[in-house]
Amino acid sequence: DATARTRAMQADITTISALQLANTEMLLAAMEEMGVGPDSTVMIGDTEFDMTMARAAGVRAIGVSWGYHAPDRLDGADRLVHEVPDLAKAITELWG
Repeated sequence: DATARTRAMQADITTISALQLANTEMLLAAMEEMGVGPDSTVMIGDTEFDMTMARAAGVRAIGVSWGYHAPDRLDGADRLVHEVPDLAKAITELWG
């Protein structure tokens, strides 16, 4: 539902060390805090570690091409987005 999606997007994880990037527990904790499950979660990331974390947590993933890793390293992404305005469309497509 729209409320759960909004709350999930508002999850604020502001300090992430390099060692935590692939830490699935961090994503699961954010989902629990927001009261959402894997079916209501999309991981948006710019590294292969973000894609690995999404897969391990059982959530869908959107890779962004303007980030830390080159797009060809975001193999686990369900969608690859090249511009910020396209994020909303990709999220909507993944949630069907």
